[in-house]
Parts: sequence; C-alpha cells; structure tokens
Amino acid sequence: MNDKKNREPMVIALATGKGGSMKTTSAVFLACALVDQSRGEQHVLVADADVQGDAMFVFN
Repeated sequence: MNDKKNREPMVIALATGKGGSMKTTSAVFLACALVDQSRGEQHVLVADADVQGDAMFVFN
C-alpha cells in the first residue's frame, strides 16, 4: 500500500555542541530542498531549539 496519508513522518535532526557550525543554515536549506523536491505535496516543519532562534527570522 502506497497511501501518502498513512506514511510515518520523517525526522531529521542536526545537532552538535559546537557553536557556529551552520546547523540552522543547513536545516533551512534542507527544508527548502525537501519542499522543492516534493513540489509542495509534503509539509516540512523546522523546529529551532537554539536560544538565538535564528530560523524564526527566515520563515516569518
């Protein structure tokens, strides 16, 4: 069965303890690529747990 509504969500996490290692930038570029690849048929959520919250400014 290849029903899109019954598929489990894919979770991709980017993490490291080092500051300034492009985690947020990589996550945003990856999210954009996934949306482009699915031609808007898939929902993509970026959750930024960094205290700076830089990803919030990209999507507002």
